Amino acid sequence: MSVVRGAAMEGAWPHPAPMEPTTAADGPQVSEVNSFRRQVDDLLSKTDVLEKRVNEVVGFYNSKKHSSGGRKAGGRYAANGARDSHGNGMPDLMRQFAGIIRQITSHEWAQPFLQPVDVVGLQLDDYHQIITKPMDFSTIRNKMEGKESTTYNSVREIYSDVRLVFTNAMKYNVEGHPVNIMAKFLLERFEEKWLHLLPKVENERKGNGRNQMMLQP
Repeated sequence: MSVVRGAAMEGAWPHPAPMEPTTAADGPQVSEVNSFRRQVDDLLSKTDVLEKRVNEVVGFYNSKKHSSGGRKAGGRYAANGARDSHGNGMPDLMRQFAGIIRQITSHEWAQPFLQPVDVVGLQLDDYHQIITKPMDFSTIRNKMEGKESTTYNSVREIYSDVRLVFTNAMKYNVEGHPVNIMAKFLLERFEEKWLHLLPKVENERKGNGRNQMMLQP
């Protein structure tokens, strides 16, 4: 998110060309240029502020992770209780999707989404009034490993929960809030990776449909 501002070109030439006198007709153009420059400066200023706030959020969650001895993000994900110790016994499609989740959760901006929202610690009294179905990546991991009362039956179910992690964050935190920005960015990256996997997901769905038809009497 760093913004690199270009160096000013004033004085760059040994013999600057003389400026033509400004006429009355140039007035509106000069005004528009100045207005545009002010807008750019204002945008850069807001970008700097947002970058600082996002870094503060990342630092806050990093400090919580280290102080509590938290589990490192991007660990292994298995499906339906199957441990992924050697990559065996796990459908190829599920293994690829688990790889996508590891990439997303390994990003430094993923820190706020790795564990359930600390409603008490953060004093979010209205959280459960706004978010009716909380979701986080530790819950997704446990469901994939069969540690929850419910497990996933398909990659699409996991996809829906991953989206829910980020859409919840965007719903609770207003646009422009650092957590909203982080969630939106990671959701876009996740959707891009999902699109590459989607043809295989569709092929598996069609294959399962054909198998069910063959099993019917």
